[in-house]
Amino acid sequence: MTVHNISEEIIYASVGDLIEIEVRSGSANGYVWSIAYDSSSVSLIEHKRQPCKQVLGGGGKESFVVQLNQPERVAIELTLKHPWEDDPEEQHHILLDSLTDTRDSNK
Repeated sequence: MTVHNISEEIIYASVGDLIEIEVRSGSANGYVWSIAYDSSSVSLIEHKRQPCKQVLGGGGKESFVVQLNQPERVAIELTLKHPWEDDPEEQHHILLDSLTDTRDSNK
């Protein structure tokens, strides 16, 4: 499994690979991360939260483990917001790109 952060715009993977995307967590401030993707192309395997052990109520980190199911490009959107608000505090778009597609496009 490879670990990536949300600053990456493109992540290359093969079908079946497990990809872990890490984000900073704001567990004590009410903000919640959500992930959106095409469920026919990507599966969410796990959503983990690791609280900060140094500071009580501190953030820590969260990670989403996804698996690429189809040899294609898939957009993943990560959003940080309060559940009761419409506007996100942060939003990140990541393109999960199949290594098979990359090799095939060079022919």
